[in-house]
Amino acid sequence: MLSDLQNNVLASVLLVMIIVLAILGVSSASLVALAIPGSFLMGVIALYFMGFTMNIVVLFALILSVGMLVDGAIVVVEMADSLMNKGYSKRDAFRRASRTVVWPIAASTATTLAVFLPLLFWPGIVGEFMKFMPITLIFTLTASLLMAVIFVPVVGSKIAKKNKHSQDDFEEKLKAKYEKVLLFCVEKPKRILACAVFGFIGMILFYSQFNHGVEFFPDSEPENANIVVHAKGDWSVYEKDEILKQVEDIVLQQEGIENVYSVSGEIGSSTGDAQDIVGKISLEYLDWDLGRPKSVEILNSIKENTKHLYGITVAGEEEQGGPKEGKPITVAVRGDNYQAVKQVAKEVEKELSQTKGIKDLTTSLSDPGIEWNLIIDRAEASRNNTNLVEVGNTASLTTSGIKVGSYRPDDSNDEYDIIARFEESQRSLTNLDNLRIITSEGDLVPAENLMQRVAKQKVSIIERLDQKNVVYVKSDVEEGILANDVIAAMQVKIKEAKLPSGISIEFKGDSEDQKESSEFLEKAFLFAVMMMLIILVTQFNSLFQAFVILSAVILSIAGVLLGHLIMVKPFGIVMSGLGIIALAGIVVNNNIVLIDAYNSLRKEGLPWKDALVEACKTRLRPVLLTAITTLIGLLPMASKLTIVFTERKIMYDSPSSQFWDQLASSIAFGLTFATVLTLLVTPSLIAWFIARLEMCNNKKNK
Repeated sequence: MLSDLQNNVLASVLLVMIIVLAILGVSSASLVALAIPGSFLMGVIALYFMGFTMNIVVLFALILSVGMLVDGAIVVVEMADSLMNKGYSKRDAFRRASRTVVWPIAASTATTLAVFLPLLFWPGIVGEFMKFMPITLIFTLTASLLMAVIFVPVVGSKIAKKNKHSQDDFEEKLKAKYEKVLLFCVEKPKRILACAVFGFIGMILFYSQFNHGVEFFPDSEPENANIVVHAKGDWSVYEKDEILKQVEDIVLQQEGIENVYSVSGEIGSSTGDAQDIVGKISLEYLDWDLGRPKSVEILNSIKENTKHLYGITVAGEEEQGGPKEGKPITVAVRGDNYQAVKQVAKEVEKELSQTKGIKDLTTSLSDPGIEWNLIIDRAEASRNNTNLVEVGNTASLTTSGIKVGSYRPDDSNDEYDIIARFEESQRSLTNLDNLRIITSEGDLVPAENLMQRVAKQKVSIIERLDQKNVVYVKSDVEEGILANDVIAAMQVKIKEAKLPSGISIEFKGDSEDQKESSEFLEKAFLFAVMMMLIILVTQFNSLFQAFVILSAVILSIAGVLLGHLIMVKPFGIVMSGLGIIALAGIVVNNNIVLIDAYNSLRKEGLPWKDALVEACKTRLRPVLLTAITTLIGLLPMASKLTIVFTERKIMYDSPSSQFWDQLASSIAFGLTFATVLTLLVTPSLIAWFIARLEMCNNKKNK
């Protein structure tokens, strides 16, 4: 996966530079290109000094940042190019350009950083995994600001040339068509705003009815998996090893596996694991690009081929990508009364077993079995003048034995116990009954006269959570089934069920992490919006203009939901939620620069309509260019394409793209939708507000 992302970083950089070169020309594109390696270098150096290394989250953060790194440089170079065409020298053009746009660029960068800043405080294991993304983006975007307002102007003042764009005719036609649409938006703002608002509400309602479900974290093709072998019974370690070898022989015949590693006996099971595990077989798959079968196909094949092994159950556990761990459905039944907990856990197990799409269902209940309690009849022992210690020692000879001494070899510092007990063939209940115990008077009394055997159900382990007994019920889901749907159905049944007093049922594992992440991302989004509002009000000294910019952030969510419908994807709590938050920081940039251009023209004395139309026309190209560069940078991941430059081949649906395409497509669709909002809805909202303001002023004057 790491090598896939390295190739995608390179592909994103090349695609972005091709677009910049095609639109800006060689001279301007070469200046803009400096922002990418310079920002990457400063960001990676900062990560190095913090003690972080390259990982899949850092690499995706670099991919995400590629399109944003050039935004500030594009704005500076575009304005400087425009000034040079008006007769300014290179030095004066870049000096004036950097001074003019430094605060808008700083504000747009600050709003983007404000979005990612709360993610540094993401709690839990998910936060530990995802923290590298905000850290990487904060470093690289801060570096891009320095590159845009300092480094690029300095270099540009020395090497820049006047650009004669080869696409002037196309741009003029595009601007002419856009101007017609723009004039309609300015003249009829209510219609545009009504379409935007009702379209947003309609999309929310439509998505609520026809969505494709919710998931915690996306699944990706694993590189490793485990075969867990279950067999009920009181097995010795040698018997467990023989059972495991039967499964291992079948596994070795399976295609797509490179290495196999087996462990039998006591394997150090984790909390809530089944008690009948006799061993695990770890599988290391062949590389994905070699055309091996999918992991689910390999595991299903092994299960099918081991069905004939009587008394043996085989379960597959794929390596979990990202912060996920264990099975997706983990139910914890808790209470003070162990028997009541056990009974409810069995009912939960039965209910889950009847649920469609469930597989590899296990519980942490002890294996069914009997244990014998030997109770000494004190009254009978007293009547026979029998020492209780003698009775106990006699019973121990048929079980664990009696310590009769210790021994330390000459070549060792450790002592070893010397245990006396009967031979294995004589260690049985029948033999115990036949034993005779010597009384203090020298008589022989049958052991069965002095002891009572009481059969009880065997309990090998009892787990406790927060001082209460707990039994775990765990299961996996079939391919194409969402764990969230199963959990939601189970929660409804649990609410309807009448549980014994003191018994509670809780969903742990992914469900618990999902709830924690969902609550955090909601708070992070609200905090980010508040931070952006403060920055925008400080920048523009206008609450309305800040509201205009933030409205695009809210409305762009409809684009994210539309993308999920088109791509037939479930809404990912982590990835889609993170995509919405990241999108908020990207969307505001174009709106900031557009409104700043409008304010500048108003200061020059232009009427508001002329200033609004002119600002939108002059910002059309930069708005489209910055949006396109961000989209192009995410294109390899959003389209699930991986270009392997060293081998000169293109792969589709690689493990890395499966992991990140939900986040990439969320941003891509949301940004596309937001670009339309910036070019049409933003001027409509400004026009509507000013028209209302003028109407109110006219009424007051009358």
